[in-house]
Amino acid sequence: MDLSAYYEGYPIRRQGLDYLLRVFFRGLAKRLAHAGFTRGERLLDYGCNTGLFVDYLRGRGFNAAVGYDPYVDAFKRPELLKEKYDVVFSSDVLEHDDDPRGHFARLVGLLSPGGLLAVQTPNAEGIDLSRPEEHLHQIHVPYHRHILSLNSLVALGGDHGLYPIRVYNRWYMDSFWPGCSRRFLESWLKTQGNLIDAAYEPPRYGLFFKHPVLLWLFFFGGFPSSPKTDHVMVLFRKNPGTAIPN
Repeated sequence: MDLSAYYEGYPIRRQGLDYLLRVFFRGLAKRLAHAGFTRGERLLDYGCNTGLFVDYLRGRGFNAAVGYDPYVDAFKRPELLKEKYDVVFSSDVLEHDDDPRGHFARLVGLLSPGGLLAVQTPNAEGIDLSRPEEHLHQIHVPYHRHILSLNSLVALGGDHGLYPIRVYNRWYMDSFWPGCSRRFLESWLKTQGNLIDAAYEPPRYGLFFKHPVLLWLFFFGGFPSSPKTDHVMVLFRKNPGTAIPN
């Protein structure tokens, strides 16, 4: 399938570096920092969309961060794929490729010796296909072509001599900050037909009056007893290490 036509109107393209993204990007940057990412290192955001995470990092002194995306003209720079990077970051991209093994191999090929590879993707082990509406945006037809399990992702790393140094089972888009929890965001979408487009349109504040539970979730939705595990982020190194679940 040629997805170019679909990506031309991809709703995520309309998002700006707003409050939500700043909260989520702060969490991602902390994960990378815990794995050793420093301001002097070169980072490639592979599949960067409109480059908002790169903008966020550069605004905090990570001036060697760059982005590549084959579907966005401003970031379709093949010369970037001829270089090596201390960190290769790929968030919600692997599942979009018809050839996940080849995609993963390309990411590994961009790493400098001892480099860090960070892959965020849906986790097949946490998706219950008997309840598709609960995982609609993880299945995300037709964009998501393959959804791997955590075991498969770790095995792919092992095939390339990579070792997981940390595993995050909680989706980065699930925060304790007001309005930034997954429970709130998913409930907000469900009140509007569960369409992803609603996440990138001007907020309809009247929904708080029509669905009062949204107000409670806005402030306290980030405190579930057992968060979903249908997303996973694995940080790999080229040197041996021990995975630390989180």
